[in-house]
Amino acid sequence: MKNRLFTSLTTTLFAIIALQAQAQTTSPASSETPFGEGEVLLYNVTYRAALIPPINIMGVSIRTVAENLGGKRHFHIIGNGRTTGAAKGIFELNDTYHSWLDAESILPSRASSDVHEDNYRFRATYNYDWNSMTVSNVRRNVKWTEDSVADTFPTVDEIKTGSNWERVYEPKKIRIVKHIFKIT
Repeated sequence: MKNRLFTSLTTTLFAIIALQAQAQTTSPASSETPFGEGEVLLYNVTYRAALIPPINIMGVSIRTVAENLGGKRHFHIIGNGRTTGAAKGIFELNDTYHSWLDAESILPSRASSDVHEDNYRFRATYNYDWNSMTVSNVRRNVKWTEDSVADTFPTVDEIKTGSNWERVYEPKKIRIVKHIFKIT
């Protein structure tokens, strides 16, 4: 039950954010963007079953703020999803995703996530350099190679394919320390 609920909640949150992102990136860059500063989208996710009234299990919000990033005007899109009410007792979720889109080109400059799902925590920040076609974060630096992209824009499966990404960093040797404790 917990895994099914988690999968449903996460899928719903990603679908809402993906639809918002698709709406933003499918139209060409022009003076008229498909969204504006100060827009807020609010969603309530409910669970329905036969003979049971709808139960609110999650709230999702997406808002757009204008900011300067690196001296350029950007749209900062913040998406947050969290479980509400009784659903928190089954599975606690509080995920926040940030995207900074260049106001002129509508291309992402930075993206970050702060994921809190039950006992799981994950934070990541990605910086996009469109001139060198690289994406970097604290842990990994990769470059998009488009080896097997069939169309103008890659599909989700093509993005997931490892051969479309080239490592642009040197592997590091990380020291491992072994602690031995003696109980007396």
